[in-house]
Amino acid sequence: MIIFEKLKARLRQDVFLRGGIISAVTTLMVLLAMSLVVWQFLVNRLEQRVENSLTNRHEVATRNGSVLTDAERAIAQKFRRTLPVRDEGVFMWMDSAGNFITGSVTGLECRDGFYDRWLDITQSAVDTPLIPLAAKGDITSNHDRFRFLANQRGDRCLVFGQSMYEVDATKQSVLGLLVWLVPLCLLPALLISLRQSWKLRKRLRHMQSVVNAVSMGDFDTRIEIIGDDDIDLLGASANQSFDRLQDSVGTLQQLTTVVAHDLRSPLNRVAIPLDKALRANESGRSDVESLEAVKRGLTDAQSIFDALLRISQIESGQRRSKFTEIDLFEIAEGLYEIYLPVVEDAQSTLELEVIGKGTSIIRGDSDLLRQALVNLIENATRYTPKGSFIRICVARDSEVPELTVRDNGAGLPEEERSRVLQRLYRYSGSTAGKSGHGLGLSLVKAISDLHGAELSVEDADPGLMVRMVFNKAVQDRNHDQPAKSI
Repeated sequence: MIIFEKLKARLRQDVFLRGGIISAVTTLMVLLAMSLVVWQFLVNRLEQRVENSLTNRHEVATRNGSVLTDAERAIAQKFRRTLPVRDEGVFMWMDSAGNFITGSVTGLECRDGFYDRWLDITQSAVDTPLIPLAAKGDITSNHDRFRFLANQRGDRCLVFGQSMYEVDATKQSVLGLLVWLVPLCLLPALLISLRQSWKLRKRLRHMQSVVNAVSMGDFDTRIEIIGDDDIDLLGASANQSFDRLQDSVGTLQQLTTVVAHDLRSPLNRVAIPLDKALRANESGRSDVESLEAVKRGLTDAQSIFDALLRISQIESGQRRSKFTEIDLFEIAEGLYEIYLPVVEDAQSTLELEVIGKGTSIIRGDSDLLRQALVNLIENATRYTPKGSFIRICVARDSEVPELTVRDNGAGLPEEERSRVLQRLYRYSGSTAGKSGHGLGLSLVKAISDLHGAELSVEDADPGLMVRMVFNKAVQDRNHDQPAKSI
């Protein structure tokens, strides 16, 4: 009972083992059903052969009965009694009362149709006719089942019988095969199921341990991918989720630190004039200049939170449901016309370049893409010296159109190019005397990710180049993803 309960518990928990056993049993049942059909077909064919043989013997005996004399018939019958009864069969002549006249067997009946009796084939029918068994319980391995067919001929009756040894032997062979078929089919299937179950449970336990480790804060742990089956695909998806979770947690930690640091400056700028305004109010004066400074500090802090909230809203994917077909060239051309005088006032040059002969139409949010391009143009204008050039480039391609903003300023060190995409990160070499909170490129990154674009910050030699590559296949996949709540 204990073993049975353990087996029940294992089957209840192990869906793979349960599925393997169900498959094995189903396969076995199909094989058994097919074997039974074949068995029935073979038995029917063999029995039909015996019955046809008996019918033919009666027909031959009827045709030849009038040709042979009684003496010749007696000699033929005596000769046939000397033959092996399993091969040749048996016969009996009886009168109208059923009394034995001659033959190799006695005790039969003259009745319509086929019927069976059991005979001891080890006995000789030369001198003494064989006697059928009276009770079926007396059957041994020395007995054969015989099938008989009687034919009434005037006041006499002729009965022929033929051994059913081949039929019964075939039955036994097929039944023996079926008996062996059960372990031969079931045992390998169970062994394979157990092995597969053990391997799958091992992989699932590994996945569970990784999930538990990540839930405990170990964000560097990943699921081992060993192939490309469904479990590996699940593991790869889980690893991607862990990567995003690690990035989110890291961004949150970095954001918390940076927000606390960056808010210190506007709050400090608020604290000093607020204290002056309070003192002035206590003395009955109104310090408008200090109140204006407080307002500017609070507006500055609010702008940081507004930008962070906007980035979070974009990253949630909620705007993706409003995507329409837009032309990157039209967006670039419109902003080029708007910012051309602005850049010229800063004593720099703004250019618009179009390359390729394909199309620059994608699915996206035109307002967000305009915002991204505005941020890139303003960054290039702010952080390049006078006399620089800024080039907006649209690469028309049917599958991967691109939008690029390039300048010939001082550029960024290689180790800083990925950091400037982080929220509230400002490169110390470019912030001297410059306003900003380090959220412009973070917003561009969020907009690029929303559109399934690959954003890269590269060396323009000299200067800096920010490239957005829109892969339409990725866009189509991202379009079906559900939005996240924020």
